[in-house]
Amino acid sequence: MDFFDAEGTWWLPGRQAEAVAGKLIFDPDGLKLTTYGSLHAVEALEPGGLTPLEPVWVTEPLVFGTLRDRRDISLINARGGYLPDLPAAEETYRPELALIGGHVSRAEFSEARFEIDHLADWMDSPPLTKRQGRDTSLSTQTAELMETETGDSTVKVILGAHGRVSEDSVHLDQYCMFTVSTETPMDWQSMLAEQVRPLHDLMVLALGRPLAMNSFYLRPADGEKPPLCEAYFDTLRSKKTTGSIRNYAAPTLLLGSDSSIDLAELVTSWFHFRRRFKAVLLPLLNPFFAPFTYSEHRFVSIFQALEALHQEKDLYDSTDVTKEQHKRRVAAVIETFGQAGLEEETLGWAKSVLLGRNDKPLKQRVQEVVDSTGRMGEVILERDPQFAKSVASARSALSHGGGKSPLTPVALHWHGEVLLWVMRARLLAELGVPDVYERALVKAPFVFAVEQIG
Repeated sequence: MDFFDAEGTWWLPGRQAEAVAGKLIFDPDGLKLTTYGSLHAVEALEPGGLTPLEPVWVTEPLVFGTLRDRRDISLINARGGYLPDLPAAEETYRPELALIGGHVSRAEFSEARFEIDHLADWMDSPPLTKRQGRDTSLSTQTAELMETETGDSTVKVILGAHGRVSEDSVHLDQYCMFTVSTETPMDWQSMLAEQVRPLHDLMVLALGRPLAMNSFYLRPADGEKPPLCEAYFDTLRSKKTTGSIRNYAAPTLLLGSDSSIDLAELVTSWFHFRRRFKAVLLPLLNPFFAPFTYSEHRFVSIFQALEALHQEKDLYDSTDVTKEQHKRRVAAVIETFGQAGLEEETLGWAKSVLLGRNDKPLKQRVQEVVDSTGRMGEVILERDPQFAKSVASARSALSHGGGKSPLTPVALHWHGEVLLWVMRARLLAELGVPDVYERALVKAPFVFAVEQIG
């Protein structure tokens, strides 16, 4: 989603005859519409009138416009203010969403299309051109590289080309993008959260790097053939990343073109998997969507994901001892306290607290997650037998304060990186990706990170 500024005429639905000129800007601060005149009807003050000028603050569900290049545009939920008693030279509005390509009657959508960094390479898509001797052939037809169903939605990866063609020149760019169509229309925030974000998360988990969303399109749920509109909204953007995702130096653990998986089946499974492990994935992937974070923040976020993973009862037993054993040890402690003369009220409080603390020590939870990665975990512990203890102590010091972390800032960074590799591999293995721990072992970034923790 590139930044832009565009001039045009603007009006509220049903008031096109009263359109005013203005400019829409999309920059790091988001969307801003400045109109050179009033969008709303105003009644001018009588000469000498003393009516107080009080602004009216509104959120307009829809604002329509036509840009200078004759493209139609719709602005969704534009927040701003105006003076109802005085014509304004300028008014300013902050839309949530801009749709270039049509005028919509309601802000509900049936399809989203979006490009993400490295998607074409991830899918190993065929090139736009092919050479045979001195001849070059060009393919501009749209192709479907993958299709699957999830709930009432259809997910595809499509490949094609767009550009400009004239009698004496041709300029084409290949695109590879996800497309998600739904039977039930959704508002744009729900489409983004429930259909787009899961696929973005899957690629980030697989590639282990921030990934920019380079374009975003929405199809309104209007009529039989509504237009596909370019969509722009304010969000924190990852920088576009470069470099190969396929060599040994890349942090990639899964490619969409991997012959050992059926990508369509994996994507269908992923939507259910993400709902189940949402509490794990959100903190784990947050640093990728906001890459400027301090080492402490990044480490705590990754560790929070590990704690959430260990709470999955189907994967790990989070209780320290059996329920009966725990009751007996609590009773022994309370009996000792009672013999020491503690008041009944204090004994009751201590008992209620202790009965609820049958969870495993933090160090043990880290150890069990690391151990569950097989040979990958063995390599980590061979390098640093105290790995679990160190990261657990660091987490406690950072989260609760007052304690001293056993890790220097540099060591904290590398222990966090190793934890990140453990978590990514563990989740992908649970998703059904084969040999994922072996893949990690031969990756240069993982090998280097492990070398730094010893």
